[in-house]
Order: sequence, then C-alpha cells, then structure tokens
Amino acid sequence: MPYTKPYTDYFYYPFSQSDIAETAQLLALGAGDLSSDIDDNKPIFHGLGFLYIRTGTVTVTISQQELTLTAGTAVIIQDWDTLSLSNFGNKDGVTYMFVSLKGEAIRHVWELIHNQFGTMLYLNPHTDPIAYFTNMLEKARMDQLNDAYEASGYAYQFAMKLYHYCLRLESHSSHSDWPSTIMDAIKYAKEHYHQDISPGDMASACNLSRYHFARQFKEKTRVTPIQYITTLRIQRAKELLEHTSYAVEEIANLIGYHNANYFTKVFKKVTGTTPGRYRKFPDSVSPAYKSLV
Repeated sequence: MPYTKPYTDYFYYPFSQSDIAETAQLLALGAGDLSSDIDDNKPIFHGLGFLYIRTGTVTVTISQQELTLTAGTAVIIQDWDTLSLSNFGNKDGVTYMFVSLKGEAIRHVWELIHNQFGTMLYLNPHTDPIAYFTNMLEKARMDQLNDAYEASGYAYQFAMKLYHYCLRLESHSSHSDWPSTIMDAIKYAKEHYHQDISPGDMASACNLSRYHFARQFKEKTRVTPIQYITTLRIQRAKELLEHTSYAVEEIANLIGYHNANYFTKVFKKVTGTTPGRYRKFPDSVSPAYKSLV
C-alpha cells in the first residue's frame, strides 16, 4: 500500500528491492492544488523529478535558474532540493502533476533530455507522455501500483515516452544539422522567451558577437533572431488559447508582451487571425503560417 497525504492525491512507494533501485524505481507521484501558502502545501519530493503545470502560473527556481511555468509546461528536475516555488500569477492557485523517480536508467534519460532540450518542456494535455502519466495516476488512485517491478516498468516507460516525444519534436523541427552555438541560443530563447530578451542576449548565451551571431543564425534558420523569438511567443500563445481560459491580456504578459494590443497586432500579422478568433476557430490560421519551434 502506498502512503498518501491528505492535502492532495499524493502516493509514496517505499519499495526496497535493490535491483529496481539501481535501474528504474517509482518513488512517488501525485496531483494537487498549490495554495498561496507554498511552504505548507509543497509536497516533500525526493530523487529525480518531473513537474507539470495543469492550470495557473508559478515561477520556479532550479539551481538558481528562474523559469515561469504556465499551463502545459513542465520541468525536468535532477534534484528536488534545488527547486523552489514562488510568485503565483493566478489567484485561483496552481494545479499540477508530479512524479519522483530514481535509478541509473532514469538518470541517464533525464540527462539526455536536459542536455538536448533544456530544463523546461511544453506538452499539451493530449500528448502521449501526459496521457501515460494520467494513466499511472489513475492506477495509483485505484491502488493498482503495488508491485515493485510493475511500478518500475511504468517509471521507465514514462521516461522513455517523454524522451521519444522530445526527439520527435526535434526531428520535425529539422534542427539536427544546426551548429551547437545556434542550438545554445535556441535553448536560451525557449527558456527565456517570456522575458524581455533581445538578439544580444541570445548572442551572449552562445558566446558570439551580436553581429556574427545574427549572420550565422539567419544563415542556418532562414529567419532573424527577432523573428524566431516572435515565433516562439506566438506558438506558446496558440497553446494557451487552445488549452486555458486565460484572458488575452494575461497571455500577452505570460509570453513576453506587456501590451495586449501590440500582442494582438503581432499575432494577427503572424497567423492571419486575431487571438479571440483563434480561440473559437483554431483552424483559422493562415496556411502561410509555419512554426519553426
């Protein structure tokens, strides 16, 4: 029987088999609602982690790196002790799902994801990893994850589904032949697009002069750094419009635009439709729109 916590669906698995502990072990998983009193409501996590935000907005700090998470974003955590939560952007709170894992097989997959795709990932609720995780959570709720080896299999399968999902996104984006400097800049942009970043910041992230970076970036990606940042922001705006009830003003702030009117203007220029119309008719995007991310 897993231990449970009263304030959330939180299932802790104290399996003691040494062979699964060395490969892939499920330590805990759950879902809950973080109130404004973070310290009293933050679950006690251990091992490697995956934290997925279902609704709301929260700032997380991982190893001194600050990231703003909105609905549909997740973070890969290599040590829960390096994580702190703060700055709630939604007065109704933040709902989340999490899993804690350990084992060398899991650690290897986590390092691959972190090194290739960064700390923060975007997964809408219908993606394969989230659907698989939801199934794990349902089994936990029905007390069907009591066998250590079966739970180990679920842990490993979740990790691999997450990695394969990231690989598929990369292959669809055709980034594999880009130099490491460009990939470093892209990783920086993906983790900071919601902030007031510039091409100069991207250049600094890959240790190139702004001029040399801008020329190399355009040569490889066929777009300017500003166009790439804009594409990132609009792609994220589309996800938020489809899967949340955030107002246009809130979405503008969450993706790095401090003026909703300007965001609407940029959105329409890129997609051929307004945010409001896109929310009602997601298929109304102009055929000329092509995401690079």
